[in-house]
Amino acid sequence: MPSRPQLKSGEARADLLPFASYAQVLRMLMPAVLRVGFYDAKGRTLWVSDGIEEPEFRMHLDLVLARFASKEDEHSGPYATTEQPEPIFVFPIRNAAGVLIGAVGFICRELPATAAYRRLEYVERLLAPFMQILSHAWASTTSAPRASREPQAAPSPRLVIPNVDANTPLPAVLRRALALATRSFGCAFGAVIAAERAFTLTHRASPDESDLTINAAVDHVRSTVLKFLQARRAPVLSNAAGYGRADGLPYKVLAHPLNAEPNRLAAVLIVFREKHAPDFTKEDLVAIAQVAAQIPASALKELLAPRTVVAPMTSVEPARIAPRRIAPSGPHEHVPPDKRASHNPAAPGRTAAAAPVQPRQRISSELIAPASQEVIRLAGMRSDMPMSERVRLALEQNAFDLYVQPITPLRDPRRAPRYEVLLRMNDGRALYAPHAFFAAAEESELMPELDQWVIRELLRTLKAHATTLRTSCKEFAVNVAAQTLLTDQFSDYVVRELKHSSIPPGLLVFEVSEGDAIEHQYSLSILAKRLHAVGCRIALDNCCAGTRTFDTLYKWPVSCLKIDGSLIRHIASNYRYESQVRAMVRMAQDMGLETVAECVESEPVRERLLALDVDYAQGYHFGRPQPLATLFPRPAA
Repeated sequence: MPSRPQLKSGEARADLLPFASYAQVLRMLMPAVLRVGFYDAKGRTLWVSDGIEEPEFRMHLDLVLARFASKEDEHSGPYATTEQPEPIFVFPIRNAAGVLIGAVGFICRELPATAAYRRLEYVERLLAPFMQILSHAWASTTSAPRASREPQAAPSPRLVIPNVDANTPLPAVLRRALALATRSFGCAFGAVIAAERAFTLTHRASPDESDLTINAAVDHVRSTVLKFLQARRAPVLSNAAGYGRADGLPYKVLAHPLNAEPNRLAAVLIVFREKHAPDFTKEDLVAIAQVAAQIPASALKELLAPRTVVAPMTSVEPARIAPRRIAPSGPHEHVPPDKRASHNPAAPGRTAAAAPVQPRQRISSELIAPASQEVIRLAGMRSDMPMSERVRLALEQNAFDLYVQPITPLRDPRRAPRYEVLLRMNDGRALYAPHAFFAAAEESELMPELDQWVIRELLRTLKAHATTLRTSCKEFAVNVAAQTLLTDQFSDYVVRELKHSSIPPGLLVFEVSEGDAIEHQYSLSILAKRLHAVGCRIALDNCCAGTRTFDTLYKWPVSCLKIDGSLIRHIASNYRYESQVRAMVRMAQDMGLETVAECVESEPVRERLLALDVDYAQGYHFGRPQPLATLFPRPAA
């Protein structure tokens, strides 16, 4: 495909330099280069080969340019990420005074681990003369007077949304705009994605596309497109389908922001073309902007979340549930007890004379709240029955409850909290915390059945409150045990349940503990790719190994890192722990990953996390576990 300039924004001009010629020289020096882009000092696109700019690469470049432009890295050199199959390089362009005037970034084809083009020092030495020539030409051009502007092209035919007036409800306006854009651009389907609410509207133009395929495609690009548009407020155009990337999307994507306020994104209008269809062009960008301009900004405010800080969940009312006998082991409870032994706080209800007991003998002391004496949920249960038999009986008789604990946003309090889903066994007389029965469930190899029960019951509850979910931002994190990770049927089970529930896969995040991930890397890779393909996300839980985790993290499509409570509890009083957390947060940000701090139990710890730019926090400081049903309003009597 011949090279052509990308659409320009602001004052950036693609005719200031012969970028196509420079890109050709770069390819001659490095035959492995797949795509080249030139950018000004503010990160605006000047020219991109093949007219293609992938959103993920664009976001990565923005982070690098921000580092180049910062005072602390005023004279930083080239940047490279070579751990992934397709290495990415970004070279700053500076003038003689050392001032940043632009950047050139390029992504290579898939290369073997031993390839010379994977080494930054080799690439830097190879391209040093080329970068010197480019820097001199760039500095000379930017200091020269600008040429007169090119004559404006003839305006494209205007696309008008039919039957829309001031009284038309917003959903109807969005649906008609989406149908107009999808039909006019010859797309297979399209969607409107709210930026601050769990609201997604889809429209299918091609009869060959299933609902599952559409939802998977939308959720695949949701996070990337939203982050890009929130950072730049510029349209996204990607014709990168069909390049053989392992996790690539087989569609060409065109997205346009829908702003309710000048600096606040309300939603995204996005359309998908099949990979064999013609590429999106600059005319398509103009046309989709015409469609977006007809959607009233005042109406789009309905999609915005309230600006007030979300109040943390409070403890369960004593009148409804009796006081707990002991505190739960921590915010992350759906893990084997041997991995949480060091995180189990002392039980406040015990007396000083109480003798310590072993984990296998703590069945009665693990009761966190007595249940109603009038309801016996486990028919046939005996006091002398082994815990493994109780778990098996509970699975047969559906005697479990789902609880949730909030995962509260720190950096952007306008975002609604997420929730981690926790499991309780309820025999009608008492409510058992996970560490009371997980060891027995593991010995009996019942963990896969427990995880499937959690998925089935969670989706059943969410489906019953689908209307509430469409107008809120609730997301749910579900833990995956090591035994479940080693099974081949779990991912198929999740996909099948999602298909029958009609719940957007993007609402689910599957958490795998760091120890299980490192021990079972191959199994995690298979599970992560399968779930990521349908739109679910993966989080790495209980992270405390530092760089050892990041050394292998690129193998998995992980979107979130949860920092272990053993590090978080002491960051307000121990600089060594704070330094370790700071390093993990910075590395996660460089990789585009969100960070969650576990076991946050005090205000000083929350303040330190906020200073370290941690995205989310979880712990008793923000709320204790509550029944899942408390998240949804009860129907009127």
